[in-house]
Amino acid sequence: MPTVGDAIDRLLVASCELAPDADIERIVDTFIAIAADVLPDVTIGARVPAGEGAPVIVRRSVRSLEGASDDAARLFPSFEHERIVDIPGEGGATLHLAANDRARVYPDAPLEGFVGRFVMTIGAAIHRAHVQAKIMHTCRLASFGQLAAEIVHELNNPLTSIVAYSDYLHKKALRSGSDSADAERLARISQSAERIRVLSR
Repeated sequence: MPTVGDAIDRLLVASCELAPDADIERIVDTFIAIAADVLPDVTIGARVPAGEGAPVIVRRSVRSLEGASDDAARLFPSFEHERIVDIPGEGGATLHLAANDRARVYPDAPLEGFVGRFVMTIGAAIHRAHVQAKIMHTCRLASFGQLAAEIVHELNNPLTSIVAYSDYLHKKALRSGSDSADAERLARISQSAERIRVLSR
């Protein structure tokens, strides 16, 4: 079993080595694995709300997880004691420590210090992942907007020519007394192209 100091070092290293695009489940799994090494007699889990989707739940257990639930109140109802520690900064995210011995889920001072640092570190990593996801979403939207602007620009150049030339030809046909059906067709071309140009703006 690693010392508390070693475990805190592992938390710091893990938070620095996580890939910038790591998803919430990977982040939580990485940190839960470290906590499981430090608290080998405790069943450990974390529940992180995921917006509109199902919450991310990661569990590590010292025994079978029969009866495990996704309930925020108790992930491990088959254990006599389950301690729930709020993970700061991520509304509703919780760390769950479960055991049949109460002293395991409320450990002595050094391990309690580890639990405090653990929730702070995992909270910061989850927050960073949420910020990164928002940045990526914003970049995708910006790219889509730029692509849409380029497409509209490329459409407007030929549409301007179609509107201008069809209007010119329509007026010329009316002046020269050409077939009225041809003049009407040119007017329809001009009107349709103008509607598309207005829509693209």
